[in-house]
Amino acid sequence: KQVHPELKIVFGGAHPSGDPEECLATGAVDYVIVGEGEIALTSLLDSLSTGQTPAGIPGLWSVNNGHVSGMGAAIQPDVATLPLPAYDLLDLEKYFLLDSPWHFPKSNRVVQMITSRGCPYHCSYCHEIHGKRYRGQPPERVLDEMEYLSRHLGVEEFMVVDDIFNFDLERAKTICRGIVERGLNVHLQFPNGVRGDRFDEELVDLMAKAGTHFMAIAIETTSEKFQNLIRKHLKVERAMQTVRWGRAHGIEVSGFFMIGFPGESLEEVQKTIDFALTAPLDSIFISIVSPFKGTVMRTDIQEG
Repeated sequence: KQVHPELKIVFGGAHPSGDPEECLATGAVDYVIVGEGEIALTSLLDSLSTGQTPAGIPGLWSVNNGHVSGMGAAIQPDVATLPLPAYDLLDLEKYFLLDSPWHFPKSNRVVQMITSRGCPYHCSYCHEIHGKRYRGQPPERVLDEMEYLSRHLGVEEFMVVDDIFNFDLERAKTICRGIVERGLNVHLQFPNGVRGDRFDEELVDLMAKAGTHFMAIAIETTSEKFQNLIRKHLKVERAMQTVRWGRAHGIEVSGFFMIGFPGESLEEVQKTIDFALTAPLDSIFISIVSPFKGTVMRTDIQEG
């Protein structure tokens, strides 16, 4: 901003959506879009291109006369009607040169992909960018996009980073079957966003046949007390069954855990660590609890 003060800078994502005022208070950001950005960003660009002052755009926040103001969260679009990304405007070959932001891919010709938005669960530590209503793209649309990227742009691996890919089991199965039926020779990984207790073995088998080599299961804690505290309510033994199915079908499975919940004792922390070390997982990732802005956990702590 110091080098090019004439440029308009727009922020979006988890932190700006959780605290747009803080982002705008830096003076380096002109606009913040809270929530999903397609409609709000398009409206903002239309206004700027005609020299108008953007106003009345849901989800758009800015500083006016020294005061931060905004129109709440952005409109959540119908994901079934959104146009496909303009891949012809991207040089994917340059992206293929970058290191993976997630788990180690089988191929460097890898892209991230979101096939659904929203999660109906209410985990207190999670963002709410996509809201609490599950919205899945039709399987045929997902498969068409995958096939285009694979056959025309040489993509060899997809990192599926939905909020919760397997919320609709039949939809997830249809996508996996479609990958096999269309003969797409691709790798898949789910480094984020599969619910461990919403599986059956058929889905795990289909995921493996479709090319899945990795998935991460967020367990967080085995304590019923803290499962209730964080509103996750995971059925841990069912999640462990998913882990066993995954490994039996040749899928590497990682477990996510959290320690340091408000009021958690050292003994309770040790139980989580002991479980993580003895569970039939290929790898574990333990996070220290962070009550990020915009989460229910942050509000609970501030009010408690």
